[in-house]
Amino acid sequence: MKQLSIFLLFAVLFISCEKDNGVVPEKVKETVTKDLQGKIFTAYQAQVYTEGNGNVQVNPKDAFFTKMEIVGNVIELTSASNAKSRYGFEINNVNRGNEELPDVYTLAMKSTYTNFYIYLNRDYSNATITLSDGSKSYAVNFKQ
Repeated sequence: MKQLSIFLLFAVLFISCEKDNGVVPEKVKETVTKDLQGKIFTAYQAQVYTEGNGNVQVNPKDAFFTKMEIVGNVIELTSASNAKSRYGFEINNVNRGNEELPDVYTLAMKSTYTNFYIYLNRDYSNATITLSDGSKSYAVNFKQ
């Protein structure tokens, strides 16, 4: 009986450790920041939504943000006036329970803006920034 108990204990431990080949969120963020170091994304399309006026296309050079770059562990965004600001982020759609990575990473930005997200294609070809500031909402599309 003692041997059976020991065997069952090792079997349970082995089975519980076997499923550790899934996604590790910390490593995904580390990989994304490493892969994108020095790469600059530029705006190619922008929209502003205002209540009453709806969506209005904006020249990408006049967008809320015109450039995006990862510097260290933060994202540096350049505005139309060439002011630079840096934001921390988390990738919030990558979970340990997942076996595969999503096609689009959702980066939740650490900021006072509401609904501030960056949607980054897994192949890093495109990114979309969305955010709200007061009564206006902005969407800016970027490419490398």
